[in-house]
Amino acid sequence: MIQRIQTIYLLVVSLLGVFSCFMPLIEFTNGLDFGTLNAIGFMQTSPESENIVLENLWGLMLLSAIIPLIAFVTIWLYNKRMLQIRLTILNILLMIGYYAVLGVGVWSITAKYNPEDFHPQIAIVFPLINIILSWLAIRGIGKDEAKVRAADRLR
Repeated sequence: MIQRIQTIYLLVVSLLGVFSCFMPLIEFTNGLDFGTLNAIGFMQTSPESENIVLENLWGLMLLSAIIPLIAFVTIWLYNKRMLQIRLTILNILLMIGYYAVLGVGVWSITAKYNPEDFHPQIAIVFPLINIILSWLAIRGIGKDEAKVRAADRLR
């Protein structure tokens, strides 16, 4: 049943995951503009130079690609509700790992390049929103599973 509320939750998780792949997560400053951190890595954005990738964060890039993919695939597994719950729990764990990899990346960038200040962007909260929406999807899937089991008992 595609028309369930958890389908909307998982679709929003997938869309926010795709948006976080392409939007900047943190902007670092050192005097003027210094660089931005996004899912690809840390890019220098000084006015006198082109965008040069200084550090690749492969783990962040991999998680940014896998999280929306799992959420989108989970939508189409509506007949296998327990598998949907397991994949959504896996996705929540991957989003927590996303923040861990992001923290290690920010720590290594600040240790290596010593920027003066950093400014988080709106895309940094997308995984947190995704965690909440995934939890709501798990609750909805669990309610559907309970309804199906109750209907099976009545037959």
